[in-house]
Amino acid sequence: MTELSDKTRHDLQLLRLLIERDLMDRFSEEALGRGTTLAASAAPSNPDRQVVELSFRLQRGLQARVSTSWWNDSDRDVESLCESAGEFAESVERLWTTREDIGNWMGEMRAALRREVARGRRRGIPYRVVSVGIGDIGAGSLEFPNAAVSLERLSPSLVPETITLNFDNEEEVAEAFAGMREAQEARMLRRFVLQAAGADGEIDLVALRAMQSRGCDVPAVLASLPNAPGGILDVGFPHGDDRDMVLFWQDGVVRANFRLADKVHWRDGRVVFDELSKHFPVKPHGQLLSEFIQHDAIPEGLRIRGGYQTEKGGTAYVTVPTARFNSRTGEVLAA
Repeated sequence: MTELSDKTRHDLQLLRLLIERDLMDRFSEEALGRGTTLAASAAPSNPDRQVVELSFRLQRGLQARVSTSWWNDSDRDVESLCESAGEFAESVERLWTTREDIGNWMGEMRAALRREVARGRRRGIPYRVVSVGIGDIGAGSLEFPNAAVSLERLSPSLVPETITLNFDNEEEVAEAFAGMREAQEARMLRRFVLQAAGADGEIDLVALRAMQSRGCDVPAVLASLPNAPGGILDVGFPHGDDRDMVLFWQDGVVRANFRLADKVHWRDGRVVFDELSKHFPVKPHGQLLSEFIQHDAIPEGLRIRGGYQTEKGGTAYVTVPTARFNSRTGEVLAA
């Protein structure tokens, strides 16, 4: 964690005092309530940025947060700190004086969420609203706040994931759920089919064969896949001269990007040539992939279904077989 300079530490303390003074001038202690906290800390995403945040209760079950921030060692004099404190207090006052309107609007947003979640569940999609609240407000902003929603849904790896969505109105809620519906239904169906077969995922057979031929601990890799951060997993090859492989989820199927040969790569069901090769077929459709690229990972009989050439290279498309697997046991079940 970045060490704060003496000046930054002093400025943070002074800003907190100035904000407290301005708030006391505008509100009684009872107005904001016991749930009010004022804290200064390093930003989670960047320790070089300092955040001062006020959290207070607008209504029962409805918390608001107003914050301001600046970089460490930024040149802040007393006048600029007083200005920041005034902007901070103005935003708080704006929220407080419109709290009834905000509360009513949040009730409408919650109702819109309940409708969309119920519609999804009737289709078998296990949506779950984790939390609904007011989005963070920057000091000085006088805009009406948006709704911040934490929603649980099925991830590309077919396990629950929680995402954060921000909405300004009910129409945006409907649009967001409509945009997710097709992918969520496809994931639910694939999960049902896989579970019926005792599996919880499928993997590109080319990726599987590449790991097997290069000495990877395949069961350990399969066990790591469902909870890979962002659905992406880097896999190192213990043997062979190929570079590492990147595995990633696409609606229940694990795809791969890795090097097949010099200037030739496997990318999600495509063989990509960085340079044209005399072996690259002029009319690739229907030809065996093994006729112009040899690699332990390429199954026998894998045919090209299309492709094209450019001035600098070419791409061949294939329909890639997959193998079902059980990540808990590390077992490959069927190809």
